[in-house]
Amino acid sequence: MTPWNGFDEDWLKEYQAKHGLKPRALPQPAAPAPKSPRGGRGKATGHSAGVPNKTENKFAMEQLPLIQPSLDELKFEPFTLRFELDGVTKRYTPDWVTWLNGQISCYETKGSQRDSRDSQLLYRLAKVNFPMFHFEAWRYKDRRWVQIWT
Repeated sequence: MTPWNGFDEDWLKEYQAKHGLKPRALPQPAAPAPKSPRGGRGKATGHSAGVPNKTENKFAMEQLPLIQPSLDELKFEPFTLRFELDGVTKRYTPDWVTWLNGQISCYETKGSQRDSRDSQLLYRLAKVNFPMFHFEAWRYKDRRWVQIWT
């Protein structure tokens, strides 16, 4: 039994059984970012690559099971999509990627205070440049998940 933000494996199994969801492991809690030599905590966003933050964890626990109750696989930031814009290489890394029956879905999550024009632009360009993937963006605001950037 590994506690995660007040929840444990037994609670998750009970919740999944009650709602008819396919069992899946709890996302691991975000580890603190290592301090930089200058005393800071890395990038200005405070986000460590490959480690979900609280909002991203909340999405995986609360919203993703409602969107896709059964998954073949779920990964956090497993790859980065690269494409050209006006001769400049741009990159977009989806927060969560799911595989279900050969369909790849990419999910972007935002907290209530975070809405960057750059991230919205990169999301939309990735959606256009990679039509073989399904893209969704979600924001957690006022204690609920709302789909954005459709």
